[in-house]
Amino acid sequence: MEITVPQNGFKINDITHQIWDSESIGKDDLIVEVFETENYFEDLKKYWQDLTDRADTRIYMSFEWMWSWWQHFGKNKDRSLFIISLWDGTKLVGLAPFYKGRSTFGKLTLETRMQIIGSGGSKNEKLGYLDDYCISGSLDIIVDPSYVETVAGRLADILNFSFTGADIITFHQVNDESFIRKYLFPKLKMNFENIKIEQTDICPYNDMNRYEYQEGNINVQKSTGKAYLSRVDEAPGLDQDYEIKDVSHNWEIIEEEIDNFIEIRQRSQWKQRRLSNIFFDDRTKSFFIDFIKYAFENRWLWFKRAKEKNGIAVSCMILRYHNCYYDLFSNVSELSSLSKSHPAIGLFIDLLKDGIDNGIYRVELLGKEGYNEGFVSGHFKNGKLTLPLKKREFNIPFLLNRLMAVIYKYYYRERRLLGM
Repeated sequence: MEITVPQNGFKINDITHQIWDSESIGKDDLIVEVFETENYFEDLKKYWQDLTDRADTRIYMSFEWMWSWWQHFGKNKDRSLFIISLWDGTKLVGLAPFYKGRSTFGKLTLETRMQIIGSGGSKNEKLGYLDDYCISGSLDIIVDPSYVETVAGRLADILNFSFTGADIITFHQVNDESFIRKYLFPKLKMNFENIKIEQTDICPYNDMNRYEYQEGNINVQKSTGKAYLSRVDEAPGLDQDYEIKDVSHNWEIIEEEIDNFIEIRQRSQWKQRRLSNIFFDDRTKSFFIDFIKYAFENRWLWFKRAKEKNGIAVSCMILRYHNCYYDLFSNVSELSSLSKSHPAIGLFIDLLKDGIDNGIYRVELLGKEGYNEGFVSGHFKNGKLTLPLKKREFNIPFLLNRLMAVIYKYYYRERRLLGM
């Protein structure tokens, strides 16, 4: 789909363009524009959506996810947008949606940081920048597949202090399948000594293209699920009757389910003493409701409930984006015996069957939990990449600010969450 750059707003229109052949265009021929206001962010929507379709990105890089995250987690007087766009003539071929955060001491700026929208988001940017929690499963730079080498080369040239004005760039949630890991990182290593990607977590998934997930082999997974249940203490009978009902078109139930989901995650994290988990943040519910509305309107929701004679046993709210399912909202409480009953396995098998029928190639899971234990077929790794663009000046105000950041992260937030 060819997109025409709008006549108002974008500085790019002041330039005479040539549509380049992607096989012959050089990195220096790409036009680079930076957008730093919310109006430009919003104006990019249709170009952003077109590029994510071409790049087949994960849901976390969709315009809708990024816009919602910025509205609920990003906005702060100490933050500003820094969205880098790369154009081949009038065609958007690369998008690096950064924002900047600043630590200040009075009128003195101590440090300016850059990271991708969707990561970080502490309420106190001055002190809370050590708090790197992230609700986005994986983050990346969005690139047209025909331009990956060209865009990587151009970005490696411009990600420096003189262009960005940032002292440091941190890429959070960089997975081993990403453009950053596969194309940008090797080029950055030529410009920065001793940089590396630090592994932060491992994310399980179902590969729907593998033989064992074809429809004729689903029964094997049923047996695996039953074998798991037989090891669970006090599990209800495996042969209970239950009914699976599609409720993806009922907004009232969807909104209610978001409340249940957050409550269950809070209980789970509290039980594990992971008190800084983002589900305790009062902005999280607003973000999820806002984004799920987008998903509801775009028909990205797969939402079903398994119901038995005792009531609602389990529910599963899946987001579909670019032929991938994202298991972000499954309501399977480890505190409830009902969650360990057969309907939990049955509901997940129903999801796999629907995925096969609808050409889904992967189900990315919230975590390796009891109800999906028999269905994990692979993992990808997430990591953190840090680029120091400018040598830090360790003066007394900077050191005081860093000390306050540590106190904020490890003392104040923990005490607040405990109600102390």
